[in-house]
Amino acid sequence: EDISGLLEEIPTKWEILGHAALLPEKCFQSMDQWQALLGEQLWSTVGSVLRVSMVAKQARIKANGMRESQVIILWREAKLDAAKGSS
Repeated sequence: EDISGLLEEIPTKWEILGHAALLPEKCFQSMDQWQALLGEQLWSTVGSVLRVSMVAKQARIKANGMRESQVIILWREAKLDAAKGSS
């Protein structure tokens, strides 16, 4: 399978905010193909490579009067979910 198109979707920049990585909106857009390659391991692999416990992706800015930015959480480490539930 030709993955050259997928390689262009891998981000070359991102932001690290504490324990989270914030990826640009236009990365990993061919989700069916990414899922076929890595399955459920896609976002945990990205988190491991970037050494973070949460991976999020920027979303389109809301077109309201405030121009609010939005984020989509793609993956969060299981121990982070457990800690959140116990508080």
